[in-house]
Amino acid sequence: MTSAGSPIAPSGSSDGASPVASASVCRAPLLVLVVDDAASNRTMLQRSLQRRMPHATMAGAADGADAVALVSCAMGVPVEVAASATEGGEADIGAGASAEVGAGATPTPAVRRSSPAADVARSLSRPPDVITMDRDMPCMSGEVAVARLRALGYRGIIVGVTGNALREDVDAFRASGCNDVVVKPPDVDRIVALCVAKGAGGAGAV
Repeated sequence: MTSAGSPIAPSGSSDGASPVASASVCRAPLLVLVVDDAASNRTMLQRSLQRRMPHATMAGAADGADAVALVSCAMGVPVEVAASATEGGEADIGAGASAEVGAGATPTPAVRRSSPAADVARSLSRPPDVITMDRDMPCMSGEVAVARLRALGYRGIIVGVTGNALREDVDAFRASGCNDVVVKPPDVDRIVALCVAKGAGGAGAV
């Protein structure tokens, strides 16, 4: 999470950057979920990934609880189980939580914890193949969200994104279930490399 008005520029990328080499472009039809409470960071990372993965679909979630709800419903997890996975004494998702789908990341109406899980499921056509998860977010942290997704049976790639470079914190984030952890500004090519590996193995997170 960063302060408003100070978006993160993904490492090695910018809106005016030259096209990347074809060798670094993933052409698999993957579904990528970018989770970050800062809308500007979400959009910037989605655009950077989209340039390198022209056949991928980008989706977004505004915090960890939102991500758990979206992914669990797309996985077909029973409503009561999905609901319990987003609970845990943390603040209500509230009107600030939203789901975004598509290359343009067009926001949909806010998702509240009291909403039927079936309504949330419409936001994702299937479980994402790759998730990028910010670490420090309101409502539910990235570490908690990753651990709950793994407990629910999600087996796709999760890349943790954090502004904290302390080794013990990075290791703790990885231990929660992340396949890799990148420090902000995120190394987009490193994320794409994981997506390429996922695409080579075939799309489909579960």
